[in-house]
Amino acid sequence: MAVKVLILEDNPVARGFLCRVVRESFSDTITITEAGDLETARAHIAIAGGPTGLHGVDPFKLILLAPELPDGSGME
Repeated sequence: MAVKVLILEDNPVARGFLCRVVRESFSDTITITEAGDLETARAHIAIAGGPTGLHGVDPFKLILLAPELPDGSGME
C-alpha cells in the first residue's frame, strides 16, 4: 500500500524541492498530493476522509506544511 503524503507550500520551487526530497527519502511506494494554499489542502484532506480516514479511505501518513501561507496558518 502506498504511503500518502500531503505537501502544503505556497512557493512552487520549495514545493517541488520537498516533493523530490520525499520521493528520494523513502523506499516505500509514495503518493504525493500537492497544495499551494489552505483551501486546496483542506479539500484534499476532506477527500481523503479527514484526519481519521473516514469512508474506508486511507488518511495522509505524512503532511509537510508551511506555517505561514497567504490564506492563513498552515498549523490550522
